[in-house]
Amino acid sequence: MNASKSMNQPSRYERLAVIQKETRVDAFLFTSPSTVKWLSNYFYNFETGPSPFHLMPSALLVVPGQLLSLVIADNETFSTSAGRHDMSVILYASYSYEKPLDYSQQFLNKLHTLLKQVGLTKASIGIEQDFLPYVVAKTMGEKYPAIGWIDVTREITSLKAVKDADEIMQIRAAC
Repeated sequence: MNASKSMNQPSRYERLAVIQKETRVDAFLFTSPSTVKWLSNYFYNFETGPSPFHLMPSALLVVPGQLLSLVIADNETFSTSAGRHDMSVILYASYSYEKPLDYSQQFLNKLHTLLKQVGLTKASIGIEQDFLPYVVAKTMGEKYPAIGWIDVTREITSLKAVKDADEIMQIRAAC
């Protein structure tokens, strides 16, 4: 039984689907580490700082009720073991001693492919604007001018303020 269901409250994905309807977005692209963790259980080791060999820790593409895809650097696969069983993990090449570093383009190529595969090249996509790296926003805007980028930061912040049972257990364990 889902921990959040035991408290008679909708799951985070059910609450996200409500936000999807209210904001009229087709999908969400999350790059905020806290939101990615909240939705996917993927967590990168931030204590050592971001890796200089990848653009960002991760990006999570969510189409509520249909798709959950995590794009991460190939050196981060150890961090996905606690992830969701219904989540696809897409790796991009982050470091190779055999050729020049090209992690930004590798990340963007995977994201472009994913958006095409799921038919989101002319969609409305919810983002947390302050967490979307400039290079991603610029490249996506140039490549897909028909995508409508909708800032859903306020709505996601409100969603995360409601704690699920698993989050309450973690808070209690930490105290």
